[in-house]
Formats: sequence, C-alpha cells, structure tokens
Amino acid sequence: GESLQRQVMVSFHEFPPSAIPKVMSALAELGVVPYWVLMHTIQDSAVESAHTFSAQEVLALLKAVAALGVKTLPPFTEAMQQRAAEECRDLEPGDILGLLYALTKMREVPSASLVAAIEGRVIEQVARFGVGEMCLRLVDQLERMQVATSTEFDAAVHPRPSDGGSHVG
Repeated sequence: GESLQRQVMVSFHEFPPSAIPKVMSALAELGVVPYWVLMHTIQDSAVESAHTFSAQEVLALLKAVAALGVKTLPPFTEAMQQRAAEECRDLEPGDILGLLYALTKMREVPSASLVAAIEGRVIEQVARFGVGEMCLRLVDQLERMQVATSTEFDAAVHPRPSDGGSHVG
C-alpha cells in the first residue's frame, strides 16, 4: 500500500481530473486508506476540478471516500454536493440513494441545494414512472437523515387518495 500511495502522490499532478474518482475507487476496492497528505491532495484537486465531474464521477468519489472512512474537509464535501446538485438530472433514483448512503456514512447532511435538486429529480421521475420502490427507499433515507423536504415533494411521493374533488377547508 505504501509504495502505491507514494507513486500516486508523485504523479498525481499529471492526472487528468477524471482520474481522481478512479484513483479513489481503486484505493477503496483495495481497502487502502490513503494517508492524510495524499487524501489532502486528492481533496484539493477534487475541489479544483469539481466543475468538470459528471454526476457518476461525484457518486464514485463520495462512495469511495465513505467506504474508506477517511476524514473529509468541508470545502471538499461542499464542492461535491454542489456538483451533484448541478448534475442531478443525470442520476437515477438508485444513484441518488447511493449518494445519500455515502453522505450518511460520512456523517454529512445534504446541502439545501442538493436536497432541492434531488427533490426536483424525484418529482420528475414520479411524474413519468410513478412512485417506484427506489423512490420510496429514497424518501425513507431522507427521513432517516432528518432532511426537511418541501410540501411539493411530499405530495409527489405520498400521493393522496383522490376524494372526488370535495375539498373541505
């Protein structure tokens, strides 16, 4: 693990940004916890390159970080959540669930912008496909994380039985 990390460290500045999630995923698969200096470098690079990441790359990166249990810096989690929010339309409900699981493991609370993006994405999915099992699990996870969701979102994922239009009050 040591020599591998040293190699990564030395050649890191030559990596394209898209390599960052791959490097982290590889380390996570090997169960190699990056030592602090390398983790710091990776996080700094990820923050700088965040705007280039796809939704899947953000997901891979957060999953790897969560799996390794490494300490993260606020700028890193903020940048990743921001990017996930921007690219949320490319995530399926199952991906979003994976993202929430990763954040939970990292003891992070989803940012307001990420929650809003997730809500929009789920509402869109529900409108097209109805409330599937994945959506219900997603809602369940948001509740577990004690995330306050909008009334619009709650109405979409907990459809009220129609009462023939006789609204009281």
